[in-house]
Amino acid sequence: MSQTKIKNRKSSLFLPLLLIGSLLIHIGITYSVLPDKLPLLVCYIHIYLFSFLALSMFLVKKVKSIDETKVGLTFLALTLFKMMFAIGFLLIMFSLFPIERIIVILHFFAPFFLYLIIEVLLTLKEIR
Repeated sequence: MSQTKIKNRKSSLFLPLLLIGSLLIHIGITYSVLPDKLPLLVCYIHIYLFSFLALSMFLVKKVKSIDETKVGLTFLALTLFKMMFAIGFLLIMFSLFPIERIIVILHFFAPFFLYLIIEVLLTLKEIR
C-alpha cells in the first residue's frame, strides 16, 4: 500500500476513536450519579454510528469507482436512510434502557452530528 492510503486510513479511524474516548470520559465524569447502564447505552450508540459511517464510506467509494458523478447523491441517500434508522434505533433504546428519554436523546444526537460532520468531510475528500 502507498503511504497516502495508510495515512488516510489512520486519520479516518483516529477521529471516531477520539470522539468515542472523549465522550466516554465526559459521561464518566458528568453522569456518575446516573444508572450503571449509561456507559452501555453510549457504547451501543457509538457502535451504531460508527457502523453506519463505515458502511456509508464503503458505499461512497464503491459508487465512486462505478460513476464519479453519483457520489453526492449516494451521500444524500445514505444520510436520509441513517436518519430514518435513527428513529427506530432510538425507539429500541427507549425500551431497553430505563433512563429518562431526554438523556438518551442527548447522548444520541450529540455524537450523531459529530459523526455526520466526519462523514461529510470524508465524502468531500472523495468527491475531490
